[in-house]
Amino acid sequence: MEKTIPTRDQIPQEDTWATDSIFASQDEWAKAFEEVVGNLSTLRAFQGSLANGPERLLEWFQSSEKIIEKAMHVILYARLNSSVDSTNEELTGYADQAMGLYTRMLGATSFDEPEIMGIGEATINEWMETEPGLK
Repeated sequence: MEKTIPTRDQIPQEDTWATDSIFASQDEWAKAFEEVVGNLSTLRAFQGSLANGPERLLEWFQSSEKIIEKAMHVILYARLNSSVDSTNEELTGYADQAMGLYTRMLGATSFDEPEIMGIGEATINEWMETEPGLK
């Protein structure tokens, strides 16, 4: 007897990824995707300025954390949905878009580690004393 793999619609709901807990719909995902794409320029705007003081560094951490967290939700949603049925070209396309977004995000933030390292440990420690948000 030949065994077949059931499609997602043949699997009980409780045995599937709960991607609706991330985004309620594909439209909501698309809106979040576009929001993250639009915020990549916000990340790039920090380049060359992280050493401008503790307030600027804190602003970077807060802004980048918010944008990266939303991007991770976008990526997770698309990857989970595509992993359910790799023959579904639409879902695979969304996952590919999400991975492209991840690559773009890495490019938009590639300056942060070198800039932070350039500030130096002594200065970072001083800034942590004057800016509690950096602790």
